[in-house]
Amino acid sequence: MLFNILIHLLNTPNPRLKKLSKLGVQEEGFITPITTKKSFILWPSYNRVQAKLPDVNARLVRHMNEASNAFDKRDFSKAAIAFEQSIALLPEEYQPEINTAKFEELSSEKHNIICDRCKIETKRELVYPYELLLSNLARLITNKRKTMVWKCLSCKHVRPLVGSQTKLIKWYQPNYFKVIPEPPSRQGLHDRIGFEAKFEKWYDIAGKEIEHQIGLYRTEYAAQQDAVMEVIPDE
Repeated sequence: MLFNILIHLLNTPNPRLKKLSKLGVQEEGFITPITTKKSFILWPSYNRVQAKLPDVNARLVRHMNEASNAFDKRDFSKAAIAFEQSIALLPEEYQPEINTAKFEELSSEKHNIICDRCKIETKRELVYPYELLLSNLARLITNKRKTMVWKCLSCKHVRPLVGSQTKLIKWYQPNYFKVIPEPPSRQGLHDRIGFEAKFEKWYDIAGKEIEHQIGLYRTEYAAQQDAVMEVIPDE
């Protein structure tokens, strides 16, 4: 009886529902009554998220634990598989990309060189220094026949390499790029020590990035939970 009354109330326009509609709840077609301890009106997509995350979360915890246990037992192959299974469970927008070249590009230190004429910074790897023969006067002053120079890509002026200002850009840690390198592969039995060191480094990078993306996913879920609006308490 109470449920029928509730359905009737939800389909009858009233100021309270109009107020709720301004907050994002549509008056027709998307209102979902739930009669448990209390009754709620949910946004339509939130019903799916509510049902999905607890199940996904339990599986994520299991796979991350499997990765940790496998790593402790030095079963590196199983640890990598467990990480891949964890990534597969995440929504696409939270899945880290596995790309070694892209990770190295994003995470590497950046060296820039600054032109003292136009003050423009240029990536050091784009600059190709070359030798330049000095004038007779310059030779007398420096006691050198040649010097290393570089050409500014912005103003096209040739500047001496020695004395040019440079800048080193390093990332603060921890830093998350939503990209992880591919897991290392063993290069024969002789590579056991080297492989383990490489895998430990990879495991640390991949584990932190995956945990970060899981945290973002959980934060989104919590924010959606806050959007659940209580409308009618049970008698």
